[in-house]
Amino acid sequence: MKDVAANYTKYKLPLETMYSDIDYMDRYRDFTIDPINYAGLGDFVNDLHSKNQHYIPIIDAGIAIRSDNEAYTDGINRDVFIKNWDNQTVYAGQVWPGDTAFPDFLNPEASNYWQDWLGKLYD
Repeated sequence: MKDVAANYTKYKLPLETMYSDIDYMDRYRDFTIDPINYAGLGDFVNDLHSKNQHYIPIIDAGIAIRSDNEAYTDGINRDVFIKNWDNQTVYAGQVWPGDTAFPDFLNPEASNYWQDWLGKLYD
């Protein structure tokens, strides 16, 4: 991404926004950054902002069902995920990270959960 942005400048092309797909995530977990391949992402984004440019990362609605995933654990504690027909167990779909839970945005707490985690990613 740094090279792409630098080439826009080099060739005097206008650049308003850089987007990235899910490869910036650590093991496809929402609200995380790959510490190796995207090390320094925060500095890169700050540099974009200093040039009045923007950065938009793709955020999937699916939260990886993993015991080491803080966003999943927090969602379980807040009871914000879509449930199975029994209304007791979390529905597990299949998306990029494998087993995946989905926030139930009809639950008012789900919006708070999502906003909190977006804030952590932004920070």
